[in-house]
Amino acid sequence: MFDYLMEKITYRRDLPYWFRQLIYFFLLLFVRKLTFTFNQRSAFCKNLIEDGIVYLENSSAINLAPAGLMESVLSCVYTEKLDPSGKVLKRIFDQQALVRSQQVVEFALEDKTLNICAEFFNCQPSIAYIAAWETFADDEEDVSEMYFHMDHHGHRFLKKFCYLTDVGEGDGEHRFIKGTTERGGFNRCVRKIKRSHPDLYSALTLKRKKKGGFRLCNDAIESFFRDRLLLVTGVKGTTFIEDTYGLHRGTSLNEGRSRLILQVVYVPWVLEKDSSRHITVSRSVLKSSERRQAVMADSYSLVD
Repeated sequence: MFDYLMEKITYRRDLPYWFRQLIYFFLLLFVRKLTFTFNQRSAFCKNLIEDGIVYLENSSAINLAPAGLMESVLSCVYTEKLDPSGKVLKRIFDQQALVRSQQVVEFALEDKTLNICAEFFNCQPSIAYIAAWETFADDEEDVSEMYFHMDHHGHRFLKKFCYLTDVGEGDGEHRFIKGTTERGGFNRCVRKIKRSHPDLYSALTLKRKKKGGFRLCNDAIESFFRDRLLLVTGVKGTTFIEDTYGLHRGTSLNEGRSRLILQVVYVPWVLEKDSSRHITVSRSVLKSSERRQAVMADSYSLVD
């Protein structure tokens, strides 16, 4: 019943934001997860709310990835996506193998990240899932990712990314439009767009309604939001946290290049669609920390 309420009420973007906020805080209080952090938010969290994205340590050049993280991910088993000629397009790493890695778990459960999520959600976060993939070339099935879009994982969610290879401009970088999340004032921005750029307003409205069933024009978005456009580049180990309900897209890789990314999805609670109960996590990997166990327990099966 609880999951049904969360998925059918707070997940629905067609309901007024204030109503979903009210239901969200009521449910947090109901399940005793609400923490009062309204007047305690750090400047870092405020920047995340306002812009929708922050580099950890506010620098794309600081390597925050645990030692050996890239090697640990690459050692995990994976499945490959091939084109008709047999060329490797993408490697998707096994989620069970990822959570067996101490380095991956340390990255996902790093204290600063959990504190940021707790401030953002007003409650202790949970991890919906951990994923990693290596992209070698453009895949027709991933073409939609190259158009600006918004992710839909519920009323609130955050994603932590780590580039495990160098990513430069024009070579597979992530692009994000700052300030286009709901909490960053996107609704106010859209109302202004309605008056000055009705065609763009109609396109954004259709995108929010139809989700993947409608493609925005990249050039129109980047032209209108040129002062907010962020090209997320960085050396291996670059780590950033993002509210991917904000407008974002991927870009193509240069010939002969590959891009390896690790991603962790944080949520206030895990909906049934994201549950990873078939994946087991050893308590020894969590170092007997009650907080770490609580963060993982909503989605994964903990074993001794």
